[in-house]
Amino acid sequence: MPAKRKAGGQDSLLPAWVRPSIQLMCRDLDADRIGKTVLAGMQSIAAPHGRASTDEWVTQNLTPLLGAVYFLVTLQVQHLERGTPPDDKEYRQTRKAILGVLSRAPEEVTVVGMDEDELWIGWSDVGPRDIDAAVAKVVESGWQNGEWFAGINHLVGDDAAVSQPQHHVVPGGADDDEDIDMQDVSPEDEGKLVETLHMRKNDTMLQSRWVMTDKKRKEYEQWRDDMLSRIEAIERSGAVQPMEA
Repeated sequence: MPAKRKAGGQDSLLPAWVRPSIQLMCRDLDADRIGKTVLAGMQSIAAPHGRASTDEWVTQNLTPLLGAVYFLVTLQVQHLERGTPPDDKEYRQTRKAILGVLSRAPEEVTVVGMDEDELWIGWSDVGPRDIDAAVAKVVESGWQNGEWFAGINHLVGDDAAVSQPQHHVVPGGADDDEDIDMQDVSPEDEGKLVETLHMRKNDTMLQSRWVMTDKKRKEYEQWRDDMLSRIEAIERSGAVQPMEA
């Protein structure tokens, strides 16, 4: 899956493989609409405020972090659309699907004009436990408690409002080789992410979305505790298994 040179490298604070890997996941998992949100999450955590993160865990776990961000966005979309959180089976299925695509990325992702050694700086192979640990780290650190994650509410709400079917790439079809449009969100625009990506709401409604009321804080804490408990329960039950071929 070739990408343009601007997809990473010297012009970006994220490794060159991040954007085309997101594109690959969105394409193969039929989830084009969440690409910008996943990219924004990676920028918010790995390059906050336009500067590379100095967090040692982040710099050493960029691939598990990408899997965790994609995982959390996917589960949140499912939760909001159905009104109920995904169960443990869906948790494992989602994780397995993400791991499957990530395992193929080194063979399928290329960036025009960039050699392999440069392209894959910061990449690491990942397994189920790596994803679980990264999800726990994101949740414990409160990294999803920001506008990039809260914007999923608008993404789901807007999709429901327009009632348009999600676009799926048909292998071999006219759109098969087209990249998902995921340009960098500049630091100065980070605070306006939702307006840039999804805004169809008026200012009053938008402002109320970001007010951390006691109710929203309790909902967030409940969501965080539930996610951590689920990870612990799955690990105790021995549900973390090696990836199937």
